[in-house]
Amino acid sequence: MAAGTCFIILALAFRFMRVKANARLAAENKISWMWEWAQWKRVIADYRRFYPLGWGYRVLRTSSICWAILVMLAILAKILGTAI
Repeated sequence: MAAGTCFIILALAFRFMRVKANARLAAENKISWMWEWAQWKRVIADYRRFYPLGWGYRVLRTSSICWAILVMLAILAKILGTAI
């Protein structure tokens, strides 16, 4: 359940980054919500270029790391047959 929460936070942080980056881009360069995950490198690069001290990237990075650790722990618990 904690991994699911981290995943939701990750998705919300990424959406926030796309919206903030699109606010500073020209109309023809904006990234559509439909393609945001396909162009994740561009979203991150644009956000970090416009907001070098922005907290959106830090939230994205932290929740990604927490999600990966929690998923690994869940898999390990499943393999060992114990509950965390």
